[in-house]
Formats: sequence, C-alpha cells, structure tokens
Amino acid sequence: MQHKWRMISFSLGLFAILFWGCGEKSGGETADGTVDVVTNDSLGDSASVENRIRNLTEQLRFSKTNWELYMERSKLWYEAGNIPQAMADIDRAIENHIMGPENYYLKGFYYYAQRQDSEATRQLRKAVDLGSEDPETYYLLGQLRYLAKDYTGADNWYNTAISLDSMQPTYYFAKGYLAQTQERFDEAIEIYRVALQRDPTFVKVLLALHDIYLNVKKDADQAFAFNERVILVDSTQPVARFNQGNFFMARANILTEEEELVEFQVLIKIAISEYNRCLEVDPNYVEAYYNRGYCFFLLNQFGPALNDFSTVIELDAFNDRAFFMKASIQEVQGDMVSALENYRQAVRINPQFRDAEKAVKELSLKLKAQTG
Repeated sequence: MQHKWRMISFSLGLFAILFWGCGEKSGGETADGTVDVVTNDSLGDSASVENRIRNLTEQLRFSKTNWELYMERSKLWYEAGNIPQAMADIDRAIENHIMGPENYYLKGFYYYAQRQDSEATRQLRKAVDLGSEDPETYYLLGQLRYLAKDYTGADNWYNTAISLDSMQPTYYFAKGYLAQTQERFDEAIEIYRVALQRDPTFVKVLLALHDIYLNVKKDADQAFAFNERVILVDSTQPVARFNQGNFFMARANILTEEEELVEFQVLIKIAISEYNRCLEVDPNYVEAYYNRGYCFFLLNQFGPALNDFSTVIELDAFNDRAFFMKASIQEVQGDMVSALENYRQAVRINPQFRDAEKAVKELSLKLKAQTG
C-alpha cells in the first residue's frame, strides 16, 4: 500500500522515565513531575491538614522544646505547600534534638524536592554520620549521586538502602534504571524482575521493561505484554495508552497489499482510539497529538490531521516534524505558499532535516514555474 505525498514516519516517542525522585515510598519527584508527600501517612484533605497544624501549634504552646512536635508540624506545612514554614519547623526540631538523624533526613528531603542538590547532600550526610537507619536517607543519596553522574556512588547508596529494606521495590527500580542508563540491559531486566516480585503492579518497572524489550531486545510481543500489564493495573495510564496506539500503528504500517486496505484502516482507527484515551488523561501529550495526526493523515482525513499537527506546534514550537507534516497537508490541499513557509520553518529548526530541505527546493521551483 503506497501512502501518498510527502510524509515522514510516525514517531514512537517511547516512554523515557524521569528518573530523579522516582520514590514510591516517600519524598521525591514522580514520573508525572509531582512531588510525593514525605511520609506514608494519608494526611487527608486540606481542612484536615489545617486542623492538625492548629492542634500541633496548641500543643507546642505548652511544650516548646518538643522536637517531635516540630518535626510533625513541619511535615504538615510541607503537605500544605508552605516550604518556608516547613523549613522553619525542622530547624526548630534540630535545635532541640541536634543529634537526631531523622531531622536531618527531613531537611535534606526538602532541599532535594527543591532541587538544591548540594545542600540536600550535606543534610543527608549528616543523617548518615549520626547513624541513620532509615533506608530513604541512602536512597535519596543514591538519587543525588545518579544526578551527578556518579554511577558507582549511586549504586553503593542504593545497595545500602536495599540492605536496610530488601522488600521496597522502589530501590530495585532505581538500581535497575541505573543499569539501564549504563546499557547493562540484561542486568537491568533481572533487577526489574526482582522489583516486580515485590510489587507486580509497579507501573514504572513495567514501562521500563516495555522499553527495553521493544527498543533493545526487538521483541515487540514481550514489550506488548508488559504494556498490557500496565493497562490492567491502570486502564487510564496515558503512556501505556500511547504505547498501545504505537503498536497498532506499527502493525498497520507493515501492511503493503491493496487487498489489506480494510485491515489497515481498522488498525489505524484502533490506534487513534488509543491516542484519544491517552489525551483524555494527559491533554498536553505532544507525541500523542503527533501520532494521532499522522494516523488521520494516513486515512486521508486531512482536517483532523492538520488540527493535531497545529496543536503539536502550539505545545512545542520547535517540533520540526509537525511543521513538516503540516506543510505536507497544505501541499496536498493546494495551499502552496503556506506549505513552503512551514517546510522552511522545519529547516530553520533543524538544518539537518533533509526531507524538509528537499521539499523547500522542489516546492520553490514549482511556485516559480507557476508564476512565470
């Protein structure tokens, strides 16, 4: 099946795990960019947090040197989003219990969450020097060494965290991702499997295994199986839905015979449905708009395709592929002037974009010939 006009292959845009702060147990930044709460307690709604802060404040009126009360109120201030007050209370806790490693861990976490890495490291090392037995202290130090690209140091700290809590899957995920970063893929797979033994529903691990099997092992069936497990855990997971769309589009694109046109269209429509589900949860997922637009393009539905590529450009003004595809549609529709400008914009963004460069030359000649 010969697909028409200028186009570039769709982007898989496969999931890249935002590794720093991937904690499932306590503080740190998660894959969606949010910051986890610092304790395992469910603190409830904002009214509950405010009530607990008031309660602790009342207790501190009669117990002004109780470091534990300051530490607990500090956590609540953090949960309420008041970082200065959280810092002030943990400092009061340290003043009243200067040898307490848990206070330095908490202060280190606050700096870590604010990406003040050197100060976070300093506070966490104080916790270690005071004999901290909290595995989170060592886990965060591992994260910080990973960010600094000190992979040996990171691995050592992860190992210490695991020695203190061998049942926490997050630590195996961190160690596995470190191995994946260093392209020790077989080792990463083994470590990820240990994480899944601790938690078979660990989405980040399942997505990481999906990526390794698809991109490195070239085993699409195994990759698909891991992605299916993610959907069983969370049917709305946008990355998993995006991956599903990619699978169906890839299956469609290997069909080459005209008699397979119906099957091709069915697969492309399934892919569009998966991208729709992805975008319902994450309306800013740039690659999902791009791939859905490409699917519409393959079905000759140029209006929806143009809308999707325009949305990609709104979200990412430097997306050279979206400018190229937008220009391709405009060329099909006969809007040669707009098409030429968008091809040129693709080249401005990426001077190495040979297909766009070629399109500029060809369309420029065509317009010149038409104008005499």
